[in-house]
Amino acid sequence: MQTIEYFIKYHSDLLSKMKTCNHYYDSDNPNPYHLENDLYTHTMLVYNRCETKLLQICAILHDIGKLSTREELSEKKYIRFRNHENVSMVLSISMLKEMVKREFISCDEMIEILYIVNYHTILYGNGNKPIDTVKHLPENIKHFISADHSGRICLDDKEPMFEILNGINFVKDIEEKKERTPGIIISVGLPCSGKSTSIRNKDITIISRDKYIEEIGRGNTYNEKWSSLTVEEQKNIDILYMKDFQDAVRERKNIIIDMTNLSIKSRKKFMSIKSDYFKVPTHAEGFDRIEFI
Repeated sequence: MQTIEYFIKYHSDLLSKMKTCNHYYDSDNPNPYHLENDLYTHTMLVYNRCETKLLQICAILHDIGKLSTREELSEKKYIRFRNHENVSMVLSISMLKEMVKREFISCDEMIEILYIVNYHTILYGNGNKPIDTVKHLPENIKHFISADHSGRICLDDKEPMFEILNGINFVKDIEEKKERTPGIIISVGLPCSGKSTSIRNKDITIISRDKYIEEIGRGNTYNEKWSSLTVEEQKNIDILYMKDFQDAVRERKNIIIDMTNLSIKSRKKFMSIKSDYFKVPTHAEGFDRIEFI
C-alpha cells in the first residue's frame, strides 16, 4: 500500500480538514511564503518531493498542528501558527502507533518520524550563521527540510532559509573550524532522553540548571527539590547558571548546555552570543528511550 493510499483509507477526514486550513488572511492579504494557500496543497507539494515512505509520512504529518494553532492577527492581517511543529508531533503519536500495530512502519521509524516532525523548523530563527547547525543535522531531516521548503510557492528569495539551503553545498568543513575555535554544544531533548548520559566523561564544561536545583532545593528526590523552589529561588538559579555560561565563554572553554532546550527561544540565548564560537544544537542519541511513546 502506498503512503497516500494508507491515509486516504484510514485518515481521509484529516486530509479533508487540510483543504479548509488556509495560510492567507484573506484574498487581499496572501501569505508571501505560502502562495499555494491551503494546507493540503502544501502538504502534497512536500509529499511529491519525498522519495521514501518515512519522509512521505513526515510530509503528511509535519503541519497537522496548524489545524489547531491557526491564529488570525487582525492588526497585521496575517495568519500565525505558533508552535505548530510541537503540536504536530503530539497529534501524530496515536496515528503512528496505529501504523506500527498494522506493521506499516517499525517502532524505530516511528521515533524518527516524530523527531523529524518536531524539529522540521529547527533552521528557522538561527540568523545568518546556520553552517554548524546544518552540518550536524541527520541526513533525513536535512532532506525533509529541503522538501518542505521546496514544497511551497514563495516570492521572498531573501528569506533566511534560502541562504541556509544554498549554503549546504559550499560551506567549509566544520572540523577545520573546530581546530581554531572553541564550541558550544546545545543538547536538545525531552527529560530522560539520554542527554546527560551521552555527555559523561567528556573533557568539556557542562552548564546545567540541575546542579543548582540539587543544591538549593529541599527534599530527597529531584522532583521534591524542584517543587520546593520559590519563584525567587528559580530566578536566582537562572542567574547562577547563566553566570557559569558567561564565565566559560570568557575563558574560551568548550561548553555543553545540558538542558532540554526544546524551543527556538530557549536555544537562542546560547546561539546568539557574539563570539567566534561554533554553535551546534544536537539531539540526544537516547531519543528512542522517550517514555510517553
